[in-house]
Amino acid sequence: YLFIGVDNHSKILGIEKDYSTLGEKQNQDGFLLHLNNLINNHLGKDVHQYLSTKIEKINDKEVCIMTISHSDNPIYLKNKNKEEFFIRGFASTESLSLSQAVDYIRNHWKIK
Repeated sequence: YLFIGVDNHSKILGIEKDYSTLGEKQNQDGFLLHLNNLINNHLGKDVHQYLSTKIEKINDKEVCIMTISHSDNPIYLKNKNKEEFFIRGFASTESLSLSQAVDYIRNHWKIK
């Protein structure tokens, strides 16, 4: 799960303030459209099959909750004409070097 609008200490911040950054559609629909565009541009359209997204009210604040399922293949982050590979550690996201990524992918997905 990924909770957008909740800080690292589980405090509910909400996403309402984010709406003002969205141009014409400053609402849930605009937020989800922007999130969709970010996913398409940086992860790829095919990633949507692994994602389920909803906005829920928690303590009178809107929170975006993404349920993310396991992929049968590695997914790369596209950033400024470069692809990067990240893994989730216990409490942080970590970038892997090329050789680390090759080893991780080979072992994690059993690719020969």
